[in-house]
Amino acid sequence: MQYMTTYPIIFAALFSWVFAQAMKLIIYLVIEGQINIAKLFDSGGMPSSHTALVTSLCTSVGLVRGWSSTEFAISAVLCSVVIYDATGIRRSAGRHAAALNELIPQLLAGKLLRNKKNLGQEYRELLGHNPFEVFVGAIVGVFVTLLFLYGYGVISHNPSDVAAVITGIQ
Repeated sequence: MQYMTTYPIIFAALFSWVFAQAMKLIIYLVIEGQINIAKLFDSGGMPSSHTALVTSLCTSVGLVRGWSSTEFAISAVLCSVVIYDATGIRRSAGRHAAALNELIPQLLAGKLLRNKKNLGQEYRELLGHNPFEVFVGAIVGVFVTLLFLYGYGVISHNPSDVAAVITGIQ
């Protein structure tokens, strides 16, 4: 328990990631009607746990170290890179995987390929996130961070203190 108050920024981020991953399990249960424990360790899907983690990190650093601190600047840049990767590069790679998963069986059936090595495997299509999944991940990250930091007394429960921290006005 002492570690949580000694390292609140790390634990807030980890709790946000765990919460987002657990949400994936629950969402899958509601939609599909069955429990799939693998969803706890899956990337992609609703909400973005990567976004929840880095948004939590960024929020925690801003609240604990200050919005004009070097640490916040570093975490904001990291947050931006991860969100760009989740919505851009990884999403595009998922679309390529979907196209390959459709194309390869057709090519194999037509016997148009001579070397079929590694072509029988199916590629993972759910790699990235759409903007809404990233948005929900960001909300989860901020929400869990605020609950964690307030709950462990890292930041004040006084509304005027919180407003001062957020706006930077004392």
